[in-house]
Order: sequence, then structure tokens, then C-alpha cells
Amino acid sequence: MLAASKKGRTALLGAVYLGLSQMRSARSGTRAQLIISDGGDYSSRYTEKDIKRLVREADTQLYSIGIFDPIGNRGRTPEEFNGPTLLNEITE
Repeated sequence: MLAASKKGRTALLGAVYLGLSQMRSARSGTRAQLIISDGGDYSSRYTEKDIKRLVREADTQLYSIGIFDPIGNRGRTPEEFNGPTLLNEITE
């Protein structure tokens, strides 16, 4: 299990980067990474562009399960609001 966290909030792109980096040494011919997240990225040192490039080069299938609050929930941060889109884009 991999997680990158800062003050209780996930650095999602950093966690994806770490997971893909560790997959390089996987001995199995089939590689997959499962992301379970609200899609909110907080304080990652990597950009969405960096991760998309790495995903293309990684020979690893990414899957995601999104855990989201209802759309009308006013307590969501901008990162959480954009989470579904971010998860969809990095796993396509």
C-alpha cells in the first residue's frame, strides 16, 4: 500500500509517481496500479503533465475507484471538486 500525505490530505500525483516508480522493478509481465481516492491532489511536487508522461512510459495499467461526496456538498475543496476529472484523465 502506497500513500503520500501531508497534513491529512493526499499528494495524489506524488503517490501515483511513487507507485509507478516501484513498478519498474516488478518481475511480473503484467503490471497494474489501483488508485482509491477522492482525486484531490494536495501539495504534490509533480504536475498532472509529469504523471501523464510517466503513465505513457510505464507499461502499467492504471485503474481508479473514486470516493466522492455528493455534488451539492459545499464542504468540498477545489481539489476534491476536480478529483473525478483528474482520476479519469490519469487512468485513461
